[in-house]
Amino acid sequence: MNRREAMAALAALPGLTTIQAGTLKPSDVIVVEFTGAMTREAAEMIKAYLRDVWPDNRCVVLSDGLKLKVVPGR
Repeated sequence: MNRREAMAALAALPGLTTIQAGTLKPSDVIVVEFTGAMTREAAEMIKAYLRDVWPDNRCVVLSDGLKLKVVPGR
């Protein structure tokens, strides 16, 4: 599966709120936000798709409207 196929598969998921893509550094983390409920299997499938495209990056899948924010410390 290439990058275009992976993005098309993700875009077809019902409830997907956003997909943002860009040039990634190996230290970047891919965050997928999903408004509805998602099974663990579906989240693992998404991670597998993304690992095929960006093997050097980590991925976080958030469902049920969860959001992730990183706040810098002092």
